[in-house]
Amino acid sequence: MLNKLFKPIMAGPLLISIIFLIASKDSMGAEKIEKVIIGTVAAVSDAGIYVGIAKGFFKEQGLELEPGVFDSGSNQVALLAAGKLDVAGGTPAAGTFNAFAQGVNIRIVADKGTHTPGHGYIAFLVRKELSSQIKKVEDLKKLEKPRMSINATGGSGQEAQLRTLLKIAGVDIKNVEVKVVPYPQVPAALASNGLDVAPTIEPYATKVIEQGIGTKLIWIDEFRPNDIGGVLMYSEQFIKERPQAAKNFMVAYLKGVRYYLDAFEGKNPALKSEVINILAQNTTVKEPDLYQRMRVPGYDTNGRVNVTSLKRMYADFVDIGYIQNPEKVKVESLVDNSFVDFAAQKLGPYKK
Repeated sequence: MLNKLFKPIMAGPLLISIIFLIASKDSMGAEKIEKVIIGTVAAVSDAGIYVGIAKGFFKEQGLELEPGVFDSGSNQVALLAAGKLDVAGGTPAAGTFNAFAQGVNIRIVADKGTHTPGHGYIAFLVRKELSSQIKKVEDLKKLEKPRMSINATGGSGQEAQLRTLLKIAGVDIKNVEVKVVPYPQVPAALASNGLDVAPTIEPYATKVIEQGIGTKLIWIDEFRPNDIGGVLMYSEQFIKERPQAAKNFMVAYLKGVRYYLDAFEGKNPALKSEVINILAQNTTVKEPDLYQRMRVPGYDTNGRVNVTSLKRMYADFVDIGYIQNPEKVKVESLVDNSFVDFAAQKLGPYKK
């Protein structure tokens, strides 16, 4: 009698609980996935993005990335300003600061590759015929009018780096023949005696050295340590209209960056091999074996932007004359580290 009495009483709450669980599961399955449109340059410094996609970190945050590949970060600024891109990645150029001065409310929100000690991935190279004569930076004074290069005009960070190098060497830039040679074309220019000294990025630097085309004069981290190599930028619309998505994006991105750091700075060869394969599939560096020999970008483990380096870069552009209204730019106002701070707090301290 008691069994007959209790069964309906117990079945009621149990049935309600089961229905609730099923409904919750269906609701989770139907949860909206937010699309984020992002610009990349298909560089190794985009590791946080590509690793995050491959490992499902963005999906964990309810995000689906729609990446587009551009030839430079500066080409993305206009699209970012118009809200056509949510996130953009590249090296800050004079145009980035000028856009900000004109009222474009983009923000630099994360580190995307830094020339940390041992991870400077730009090298100044000397063609092999001059390698016995030019062994250190100060030796550049031995050349009457050295032929050197920059990868782009109009306010690229590399132009500022060249000027710093020449200052150390005690050489006036007026006594240098400066040519515009994109990084991928530097090996051929050195091999054909078209340049005496030239900077290039990895993996081209390693290839030049290994093939005997030239010798390494200096790595960038040896004279401009912790220089910014790349940054992530958010559009104003992404920040204001979709703040939670912007935070979630950064959690996934920082998780991807830390996974990359574990691979290259840890002692797990299987993990390193996995990340190398991800990068080889998605970046311009397609040869997996090259990653074992070349330098790869460093990162801030919490994703924070190096404001000191950004200020130095800005000051360089002002000195060269590329900034139109320098009084309108406060570099600190261009940086918003709140998103990486949120991500770092959620993920916890980085442990090597």
